[in-house]
Amino acid sequence: MNENPDNPNPPLKPRFCGQCGSPLPKDAQGAACPRCLMGIGLESEGDLEALSTVLGERKTVISNSPSTGVGSGRVLSPGQTFGDYRIGPMLGKGGMGEVYEAEDLENGRRVAIKVLGDKIDSPEARRRFLREGRMAAAINHPNSVYIYGTEEIESLSVIAMELVDGGTLKDKLTDGETLSPAEAVDDILEVIEGLHAAHEKGVLHRDIKPSNCFVDSDGRVKVGDFGLSGSSVAREETQLTMTGTVMGTPAFASPEQLRGDPLDVRSDIYSVGATLYYLLTGQPPFSAQNVVQLVATVLDRKPGSPKQLREDLPEGLARVILKCLAKQSDARYRDYESLRAALEPYSSKAATPATLGLRFIAGALDQLLLSIFVYLPIWLISFKYGEGDVVVPSGGVYLQIFAGATLARFLCMSVPESVWGASLGKAICRIRVVNRDGSFLSLPKAIGRTLIFEVSVAAPLALYYVLGNPSVGPAGEGGFSLPDLMLKNSGIVMIGLMFCRARVRNGFSGLHDLATGVRVVGRNALQRRNLVAAADEELPASEAAEMIGPFHALKPLSGVAPGEVFPGFDMALRRRVWIQMAEPGKAMPGRERRAVNRAGRVRWIGGSRGEGGNWDAYESLSGRPLTALLKSANSWNSVRFWLVDLAVELAAAEKDGTLPAGLSFDRVWITSDGRAKLLDFAGPGVKDDDAHESQRIQGSGAFLKALAKAALGGGVGNSAVPLPLHAVEVVGSMETRSAREIADDLNGIADRLSEVTPLRRGVMMAVCALPWALTGAIIVGAVTAFTVLGERNPDVDRLERCLARVQQLERKDGKKRWEEAQLRQLKIYVPNRFKKQITDEGLWNGYYSLMKIEGDARELAEELVAKEPERSVEELERAFAGVKRFTVRAEAQILEQRGRMLETVGEVMVVAGGYQFLLFVVVPGMLGALMFRGGLLLRGSGLVLVGNDGRPAARWRVLVRNGIMWAPLVAAPYALMAEGIPADAKVIGGLVGALGYGLGALVVLRNPSRGLQDRIAGTRLVPQ
Repeated sequence: MNENPDNPNPPLKPRFCGQCGSPLPKDAQGAACPRCLMGIGLESEGDLEALSTVLGERKTVISNSPSTGVGSGRVLSPGQTFGDYRIGPMLGKGGMGEVYEAEDLENGRRVAIKVLGDKIDSPEARRRFLREGRMAAAINHPNSVYIYGTEEIESLSVIAMELVDGGTLKDKLTDGETLSPAEAVDDILEVIEGLHAAHEKGVLHRDIKPSNCFVDSDGRVKVGDFGLSGSSVAREETQLTMTGTVMGTPAFASPEQLRGDPLDVRSDIYSVGATLYYLLTGQPPFSAQNVVQLVATVLDRKPGSPKQLREDLPEGLARVILKCLAKQSDARYRDYESLRAALEPYSSKAATPATLGLRFIAGALDQLLLSIFVYLPIWLISFKYGEGDVVVPSGGVYLQIFAGATLARFLCMSVPESVWGASLGKAICRIRVVNRDGSFLSLPKAIGRTLIFEVSVAAPLALYYVLGNPSVGPAGEGGFSLPDLMLKNSGIVMIGLMFCRARVRNGFSGLHDLATGVRVVGRNALQRRNLVAAADEELPASEAAEMIGPFHALKPLSGVAPGEVFPGFDMALRRRVWIQMAEPGKAMPGRERRAVNRAGRVRWIGGSRGEGGNWDAYESLSGRPLTALLKSANSWNSVRFWLVDLAVELAAAEKDGTLPAGLSFDRVWITSDGRAKLLDFAGPGVKDDDAHESQRIQGSGAFLKALAKAALGGGVGNSAVPLPLHAVEVVGSMETRSAREIADDLNGIADRLSEVTPLRRGVMMAVCALPWALTGAIIVGAVTAFTVLGERNPDVDRLERCLARVQQLERKDGKKRWEEAQLRQLKIYVPNRFKKQITDEGLWNGYYSLMKIEGDARELAEELVAKEPERSVEELERAFAGVKRFTVRAEAQILEQRGRMLETVGEVMVVAGGYQFLLFVVVPGMLGALMFRGGLLLRGSGLVLVGNDGRPAARWRVLVRNGIMWAPLVAAPYALMAEGIPADAKVIGGLVGALGYGLGALVVLRNPSRGLQDRIAGTRLVPQ
C-alpha cells in the first residue's frame, strides 16, 4: 500500500498468473504467465498433449476436455441468441477466445464473432482483447479480415468481423496433400500484401501461421487473428502485450520472439517463411516431442532445406525460404518488398519471354561495357613494353589474350546472372536469365551457358589469328579475299546460327539456352499499382461530439442534408467512418447489399431507421474521389487497374443484384493504394461543378469505356495519354461487352508493358549512340596510345624521318650537289645512330614501328647496317654535323605532326562516328520505316509508332519522323569537315550541336512517348 500519495513511484502490487498462480514478470501486462500463454496458443494447434509434458501438475488447468462455453457456465450453441446475434457453428479456438459463425439479427449479415475465453478473462485481458479489435480495424485491405465492431455482451468481450467462409491455408492441406509451388507462392504473396498493409499502419502480427490465413470464397487469402499483434510505433501499446511478445505458436515463431527480444518486421517475415515451408511440405520447419524440445530446436538448430522433403521444389525457392528462416534477423529479407521480389518468379503469373530485339540491345550494352571495363585493360596488360614499344602478339600470345578476355567475360556475365539473374546490360533492359522453374542459375550453369555462347561465336575468329591471318588471292597484295572477309565477320554469322531455332513457342531461346535449360524473360509480369495521394482528413473533434448511433459526428448535424455523406468516428475501434443521412421513407440497403464484402465495393457497416435516426454507416476510405483525378490525364498503368477493379465488381454486382441503379464517375473512389471502389453515393469531396461526372451512364461497358477516356485525357473525348496498341482494341470494344468479359480481357493484358518509361527510351537512345560511342572510344584510345607510344619511342619517329629522306633522295633524278652530300651523310648517320634499334627484332614487331615504318623502309635500314663499314671518329663527326639541320627540322616536324593529330582527332571522330551511325542506325531505321512502320530497335524494345488516332502510324509518317530526327545528326559531321571553316568555328559548332542533342534528349526523356519529331510528324511512341 502506498501511504504517500505524492510518491510518484509507488511499489508494485504483487501480480499472479490467473491460470497457474505463479508470479508474473514485473513487466508483464497480461493475465497469464508466458508458459500458460504458450499453452493457450498451442491449444488452437491441438498440441495440448505435448504441452502437458511441460506443465506437469498444471495440465489440469489447461485441459484437453471439450469446451462448450466461454465463461462462467454460459454456453454458446448453434441457434442461441447472444445479444444481437444468432449463434451458428463454432469455427475454431484461438489463443484469446473462441470464434463462431453468427447472424446479425439487426441487418441479417453473416459475420464471425470472436468471444474472449474465460481462461484469461480479466480486466487486462479484456483490454488487450479489445486492443486486438482496434489494431485489426485500422487495417482496411483486401488481404486482411475486416472488423465490423467490438462490444460487451452479457459481460463478455466480443469482436464482430468479416466471415471468411473458405477455410484457412491449413485446411488446404488435406489427406497429406501439399500445394504446388506456384499455388503456395501465390497464396503467400497475398499474405505478404496483407501484412505489408498492417506494417504500414504500424502493426506487427506476431502470430502468422497457416491457421491464421483465411481463404475467401473467391480464393483471396486474408490475414486475420491479430491476437498477439503489437504496435511498432506506440510503446504503450507494445508493453500491453509483453507477455504475448514472448510466445506466438512456437513452430512458426521467430527465435527472437521466443527469446522475448524486441521485434521488427523481420520476425513476421520468419513466420511467413515457416508458413510457406508448411504449405510446400505439409509440416513446419521444426518439430519435437514436446514444447521444450521444440523451443530449443527453433532457437539452436538450422532448418533443413524443404527440398529434402520435396525434390520437385525449385532450388531458388528453397533458398528464399531458408533465407526467411535465418536465425539472425539481419540475414533475412529486410522488408516485404524485397521478399515479394524474391518470390514473384515462382508465382503462377509466369514472366513473358524477352524478345530477340530486346536481347540484342542488352547484348550490345554488355559488349560496350565489357569493351570499356574488360577488354581495354586486358589489351593494355597484354602489351609487352620493351624499349618503350608494344610487341605484336603471335598466334599463341593472342590465344592467351583471348583466353584471358574470355575468362573476364565469364566473370562479368556469369557471376551477376547467377546472383541477380542479369548482367548489367540485361538489368538495364529489365530482362533476366532464369531456370525453367523461374529460379536463378547456379554459377556452374551460368558459366557453362556463357562458355557455349562465347566459344561458338568467337572460336572462328580466334582460329583466324592463331593460324596467322590466312589470306589468299589479292588479299596478300593489299586487297581482300572471301575467306578472309568471312573469318573476320564470323561472329555475326555465328550469333545468327545460335538463334536459328528461336521461336515463340520456346521463348526465343538460343542454342545455348536450350542446351542448359534456361530462359531469358522480361521483368514486367507483375506490375505495381500507382499510389494516390490521400486528401486531408478531418480529425475527430472530441468525445463530446454529437452522436449518430454509436458514432461521433465530425460536423454539426444541423447542416446535413438528406443523402449527404459526412465523416464520423468510431471511438471503440479508433477509426473513421462515413455516415449518410437517409432520405425520409428510404428503406435500408437490401440484405444482399449489406452482406457485400468485396474488394471493389465500399462496405456497409450499419444503419438505422426510426427512433435511432435515419442513417447508414460505411467504411471510410483513404485516397481521393475519381472526379478529383479527372482534372488531369492519368497514366494507363493507373487506369487499367481501376478498370479491372470496377469490371470485377460490376460483374459480381450484376450477378447478386447489388448493382446501383445508375453508374456515374462521382460514385467511384480511388484509394491511396491505387484501388478503385464503387460507392452507393456521391463520394465526399465531390464538387458541385463536376456536372458531367454526376451524369448517369447506362450499361457497365459504356460506363467503363467512358471512364477510360475521361481518366486518360482529363475529360471525355480528349485523350491526352495514348493507349498501348494491345489496349486499343480492348478499350474500343468495351461498350459491346459484358463486365465479366471486360475483366477477362483486361486481366489478359495485365502483364504487358503499359507505358514508355524514361529508362526504356534512354536505353534506346544509348543504343543508337553506341556506334558513335564505340568509334569515338576506339579513335581516342588509338590516338592516345599512338601519342604515348611516340613519346616513349622517339627514335622510331627519327628513324622513320631519316629513312623517308633517304628514299626520297634516292628516287630523285638530277640531285643537286648539297642533296648528294646529304644522302651520303644520311647513309652514314642512319646505320651508326640507329644500329641498336635496327638490329632489335622486337622493335620491328612493335605496333608503333609497324604503323610508322613501312616494309621497304625496314629493308633499306637493314641494308644500310649490313653494308656500313667501320668509320673513323672524324668521318662520323662530319656526317653527324652535316645532317644536324635536317634532324632539328625533323624533330620539329614530329612535334608538329603530333599536335595536328590531336587537333584533328575530333573531326575524325565525328566523321567516323557519323559513318557508323549512318550505316548501323539510320539506314536500318529508314528501311524499317518503309517495311514495318518502325525500326528494328523499336520492335526489339517492345514499342511501336501510332498516329493521333491510336492506330499504327502510316509508313510515310514514320519515314518523315525518322528523317526529321536523323537528318541533322547525319549532316553535322560532314558540315564540320567542310573546307574553309575555321577550326574554332568547327569546335564551337560541334559543342553547340552536342548541347542541342543533349537538350533534345532531356526533352524526350521528360515525355518519352512524344519527342519533337513526333509532334511534327503526328506520331506517338507506345508499347506494342
